[in-house]
Amino acid sequence: MTVASPSSSTQGAVLATLLFALGLAVGYTMQQRTGAVVGVPPPLLPRTATPPAAAADRFHQAPCPPPRQPGTPRRNLVFAAVGDKWSPDKWMFSEQSSWDLVAVYYGNRTDWSCPQCTLALRMPDSMKWQMVWRLMTAGGSRKDGEWAGVWDRLRRSYDYVMVTDDDLVMDSCTIDIFFQSMRRNQLLVAQPSNCRGSDSDNPYWVHWQLPGLELHHVNLVEVTAPGLDMTFLDTKVRPYLEHTFSGWGLPFCFWAAAGFAQKKLAAIDAACMIHPARRDVGEKMLVSERIRRGLVKPGSIYARFAELTPFSSPKEEQNAVWKECGFTDPTARGNRPLIFGTVLAAPQATAAEAGQALTVDTAAAAEQQQQQQQHLAAVKMRQGQVWQEPVVLLGMLALAAGAGAAAALRWARRLQGHQAAAAGRSRSRSLSASPLRV
Repeated sequence: MTVASPSSSTQGAVLATLLFALGLAVGYTMQQRTGAVVGVPPPLLPRTATPPAAAADRFHQAPCPPPRQPGTPRRNLVFAAVGDKWSPDKWMFSEQSSWDLVAVYYGNRTDWSCPQCTLALRMPDSMKWQMVWRLMTAGGSRKDGEWAGVWDRLRRSYDYVMVTDDDLVMDSCTIDIFFQSMRRNQLLVAQPSNCRGSDSDNPYWVHWQLPGLELHHVNLVEVTAPGLDMTFLDTKVRPYLEHTFSGWGLPFCFWAAAGFAQKKLAAIDAACMIHPARRDVGEKMLVSERIRRGLVKPGSIYARFAELTPFSSPKEEQNAVWKECGFTDPTARGNRPLIFGTVLAAPQATAAEAGQALTVDTAAAAEQQQQQQQHLAAVKMRQGQVWQEPVVLLGMLALAAGAGAAAALRWARRLQGHQAAAAGRSRSRSLSASPLRV
């Protein structure tokens, strides 16, 4: 009879390892599936559905607010970092707009000007958030020149400020609706939602425009065009801006500054903007890789990142900003983009506020809102499972480890049994082979 060899214990160890690896694979697959479902943007409703707001176009799901009356003070501000291709006409800025405009020019033309702007400043070869930081920290001395005392006047004069890039496609009505919704819902940070389409770039799925809604509450706001409560910006966000240049790291820090509240950050669905798509839209690649492939223009801020900032890469800037607001890579991964809740559009109330008459196809509007609510209920259910993912993964690992240990123990006991039986047979043969003594 063949005696079990020590290789049996090796087989047991191999089996335990395989079971452990299987547990890892199953846990990882479950985690990826949950994340993928949460990260899928809701589908567009059929084109035959009538939007709740009449006269809705690609950019507006709500009527434009009434024009500002002459002599009425503006309590909203748009702060824009602008280059040579920008002008106030791009956003249809006029006397009837509900917001003032401050432009800071980052180019090098000596003849640049902005007569329509409330204030026009220059800061060549600089980035948007450092412009804001310089405004905040400029004193009242003569050495600060045209920047002296500006921030103190701005923070007293305006309730909300949008800090925007110069390449966004939107109009004055979009910005008017945006500020109106921020004020009505008492938001601390928000952004216009991203219009849907292949020409619109959007790094976070939670910011796509959702039909039938005024807004949806989120846990991060992108730095392309965030609107902020002025007091909140001046007190809570201000400490993070010293090390902020490109804005990497700020989206989650807005949420941290708001105390991780679930109804103070939002994407405004009543009006959307287009962030012109990059050539690599839809692809995930590092900025350095985009530069290597020629997808980032040589003169862009990312191509000159190490020259224009004290950091070698955007990732290094992100880590410095996160250190200020208490985020790390693990905590950011644990706080993936989420939708917390929604505010349904109320077209009649919005129209009345705008001083307009509105006829709504109530049946189509109800159907649209019901479909939207069903989708968001599914999203929220999936989001409720996010916190369970580590528990599920650890459970799978524990199960695999336990199964592997049990298998190894069975193999060890079987081996011991075979060895004991072999030893007994050996003794029996020895005794039978020995001569009997009388």
